[in-house]
Amino acid sequence: MFKIKLLKRLKLNLLPQVIWTLIYFIGKTNRFTILGEKKYRSIEGPVIFAFWHNRIFLLPYYYRYILKKKNICVLASPSTDGEILARTFAKLRFSVARGSTRHYGKNSMVEMITRLKKGYDGAIVPDGPQGPRYEVKDGIVRLARKVALPLIPVAYNTSRRKTLSTWDLFLLPLPFSRTVLIYGDPLVIDEGMDEKVGRRLLEERLKKITQQADEYFD
Repeated sequence: MFKIKLLKRLKLNLLPQVIWTLIYFIGKTNRFTILGEKKYRSIEGPVIFAFWHNRIFLLPYYYRYILKKKNICVLASPSTDGEILARTFAKLRFSVARGSTRHYGKNSMVEMITRLKKGYDGAIVPDGPQGPRYEVKDGIVRLARKVALPLIPVAYNTSRRKTLSTWDLFLLPLPFSRTVLIYGDPLVIDEGMDEKVGRRLLEERLKKITQQADEYFD
C-alpha cells in the first residue's frame, strides 16, 4: 500500500513537469501553418474551444506561446490523469475546472461559468475523458447555451507523429515537424436549438476539420 501511494505521489509530482517540458520543446521546434484563423479572430469576446481528446497535445503551446494568451479555463476530469493534466496546465497559468463532458459536477460547472463570464475563454474535449472517440457528449452544448458563447472547433495534425495504442489513438507530435492547425466554423447554440442537434453539428464540424488536417500531409 505504501509503495502504491509513493508511486502515485511521484507520478503526480513528476509527470506534469515532464509533460510541460515536452509540450514546450515539441511546440517550439514545430513550424505552424494556421488555416481558418479569421473564423476565430472575427469574434469579439470569449469563446469555447472544442477539440478531440487525441488532438490536445500542441494546443496548450499554441494558445500560450503563439496566441500569447493565458486567460482560459480548461475542463479536466476528476481522475488521476485529470489531476496530472490540471497540474500541467497550472504551469501554463491556465485555470482548471474539474469535471467531465458527461458529468459536470456542481463545482466544476460553477467554476467554468464564473471564469467564462469574467471574459476567459473555455476549452473542452467533447469526447473525453474515456470516449467513444470522435463522439460529442452533451455537456459542452449545455454549457455553451448557458453562457451564450460560440463553440470554436479546432483540429491539427503534424508531418511527423506517433499514434499511441490508447482508446483515442492519441496523436503524439514529434520534434522538428510541420503542424497544420485548422479552425472550423463557429457554432452558436441558441435557446431554441435541440441539444441533439447541437451535438450533431459540432461533431460534424470537428470531423470535417479533422479529416482536412489528416489529409493535409498526404
